[in-house]
Amino acid sequence: MAKVAAISNPNNLPLIHDCWFNLDEVNFDAFTGVLEVPFMRPILERSRTVKRIFLKRVQVPLVRCVLRMRYVECLKLEDTKCVGSYDFDEMRYDSAAQKIVVDTGVLLRFEVKFEVK
Repeated sequence: MAKVAAISNPNNLPLIHDCWFNLDEVNFDAFTGVLEVPFMRPILERSRTVKRIFLKRVQVPLVRCVLRMRYVECLKLEDTKCVGSYDFDEMRYDSAAQKIVVDTGVLLRFEVKFEVK
């Protein structure tokens, strides 16, 4: 069964900090106003060390998650570096502009504007 984490404060998103997503997998349905961003989240508590003769590796399992935003009016994505894979660094909510700005480790313009209800 899938677990759902509801986040009501976009300024507090520790669950996805440093998680990676592919820009090609971002899906915005303008008709329904739903934005989905699939990403991979490490499960650090299940990591394990694998020892070889001269090497030691840490294996960290990943779980595929989806960040879903509703009531999206407009999405701006400008991939100037053309990297393709990005990490979530910070999300800031601008209540006056009704938008979320997503900061990533690599330069990417990622803005989500919401409908005013």
